[in-house]
Amino acid sequence: MVPVVLNETDDYFNSMPPGFRFVPTDEVLILCYLRKKLLNEPLPINRIRHVNIYQYHPRDLTAMYDLLRESEWYYFTPITRKYVNSSRPNRVAPNGFWKPRMNNPIKDRNNEVVGYRTSLEFYEGKYPNGNKTGWKMNEYTINEAIIPPNINTNGKTRIKVPQIYIDAIFFR
Repeated sequence: MVPVVLNETDDYFNSMPPGFRFVPTDEVLILCYLRKKLLNEPLPINRIRHVNIYQYHPRDLTAMYDLLRESEWYYFTPITRKYVNSSRPNRVAPNGFWKPRMNNPIKDRNNEVVGYRTSLEFYEGKYPNGNKTGWKMNEYTINEAIIPPNINTNGKTRIKVPQIYIDAIFFR
């Protein structure tokens, strides 16, 4: 397991007021967190860490960060591709892999699709013959149609939306 170094981020997460619970809806995760993150806008108070979750077994990853009153760990995670020119995400982690189960659209109050939630299960071993564990994850991606076509980030114009997930990991 990688040792955890306390820093300003840890101070921020440990400063949450008594009674604070981070239990956002799917729509809120997409519109208030992921969209703002992609547009480099300030984020509201949250419990979302910046970690490439695919570098860790979920048991080790969740041991690195305390839960306050939540039952899920939330992470901003970069999207990596299985192959260079592929749209297929790479979901391999040390000693296992995340297997997708369901993909559901997330709609806003106007019934517009703002993103997608993919449910995944963690298997220990090598794909495709791993052993299923109790680790589950919901992976949130944005519908690129709700992002302006030219994103200006730090003075640079981007045509393509940065590839980031929000992942919610839990054990059942």
